[in-house]
Amino acid sequence: MNLSTKIVRNTAANYGGNLLGLVVGFLLTPFLIRSLGDSNYGAWVLVGSISSYFWMFDFGLGASVIKFVSELKAKGEQERLNRMVANSFALLAAVGVVAAVGCLVLVQLVEALFPLPPQLLPDVKAMIYITGVSLLVSFPFGVFGGVLRGYQRYDLVNAVGAASVVINALMSLAVVYFGLGLVGLSVVGLLTNVIVAAGRLTMARRVDPDLRLGIGMVSTQVVKEIGSFSLWVFVINVAVQVVYRTAPIIITVVLDVAMVTPYSIANGLAQYVKRGVDPILAVLLPAYTELSAADDTTRVQSLLVDGSRIVGAMSLPMVMLLFLLGKPFITLWVGPQYEIAYPLLCLLSVPLFFSFLISTGDKLLWAKGKIKVNSFVAMADSSLNLLLSVLLTSSFGVVGVGLATLISVLTTNGLVLLPYICREAGVPVSRYLSEVVKPILVPAFPSAGLAAIAIQFIGAGSYLHMMVVGAVCVASYWGVFLLLSRHEEKMRWMFVVRSALIQTKAHRVDSTA
Repeated sequence: MNLSTKIVRNTAANYGGNLLGLVVGFLLTPFLIRSLGDSNYGAWVLVGSISSYFWMFDFGLGASVIKFVSELKAKGEQERLNRMVANSFALLAAVGVVAAVGCLVLVQLVEALFPLPPQLLPDVKAMIYITGVSLLVSFPFGVFGGVLRGYQRYDLVNAVGAASVVINALMSLAVVYFGLGLVGLSVVGLLTNVIVAAGRLTMARRVDPDLRLGIGMVSTQVVKEIGSFSLWVFVINVAVQVVYRTAPIIITVVLDVAMVTPYSIANGLAQYVKRGVDPILAVLLPAYTELSAADDTTRVQSLLVDGSRIVGAMSLPMVMLLFLLGKPFITLWVGPQYEIAYPLLCLLSVPLFFSFLISTGDKLLWAKGKIKVNSFVAMADSSLNLLLSVLLTSSFGVVGVGLATLISVLTTNGLVLLPYICREAGVPVSRYLSEVVKPILVPAFPSAGLAAIAIQFIGAGSYLHMMVVGAVCVASYWGVFLLLSRHEEKMRWMFVVRSALIQTKAHRVDSTA
């Protein structure tokens, strides 16, 4: 199977898994908000944001496993692959212990750090305790998710993920129904992580029967080899956590914990769009690694240009719909009292779209092991975002968080990182603008115009009306996009998609036999 077909097949598998998560999250969010109330739901989001900081301490090992497994598999070096996985597992097991201890310490400080209502403190402390146990399991067993991705078996990754989403949703509904509250929801999260860990381990052993782990495989030399790459990924992960996870904490400290809810609504909608694009981005790292291992510069450049163009064309119509339908959608989804989330949603949408384009190049830098500049830019972005968030939230309220993200992303990523990516790929910025940016932006104007006209005639007072408007927007955008695309390019991608579907069908038959 050629690389393009693998990319399309894995992307399709990711979309299948993400679609289920999107539907469940869409239905579950308003139910939880109404059942828990603003303060309880805000506390739930706050603890989730706090616990996510501990994921910084995987030190980039998750991405390292994907890169090294993909590279060593292509070279046929099974013994080195086993050692890489064994050392990663041992390191992450140690990190899990440290994270669990960190949660114990955090419980003692939570009252001093956050101005929470007294009645919420016991539940928040209990949730942090449970989070510590969850991290103790999730860190080491996350290695096997990296193994599956390194083997480009995203179908199995998503099979485990889909099962966990359904089980989590059913248990969450039961917990709320029986009045078990925030602590019950945290226990559900712990049980879900145990299920995911067991599923990933089982699938990884199925894909690679020769995969072996043992204490004797752990060595300083392998740890250093892993660390030479993962250290810089860790820096990026820290920066990402600061950018995307600090906002609820700043809002709680500067404003009020209840104001976390409108932020969560706006950010949640933005993340739904992100999850609509992530299936494409997720498959690029092993693909770039395979090409880089073969030193195929021409195909690397083509993957950067084609991948950026496809990612941009996939994401821009969705971002446009956030602007066009965001306000009526929020009103219908969670109620008119949360319309304050709409201007924040608009501000978050622009840097979100820009980050999609940058992410296609990020994976190239990771595959080539040249991510130092990427890491420095990420640190600058997070520092600027943090400073601006504190200043602007004090002046503009919750909307200030969106302004801070907009300014920091466009400044650091636009002026520094994008030109660096183009240079490393050997793609002139002028080519990037003409072959990526221009084809993406041109169809947006007629598409937005037609969608606005549709809103005037059809309205946006129901989900059905919004679905019609959305269909008009996406169909018109892609109609113009394909019309302006070269004939040979359209024929090539039609062939790739057809081959991926046939291969997927054949693969399933083989797996069943």
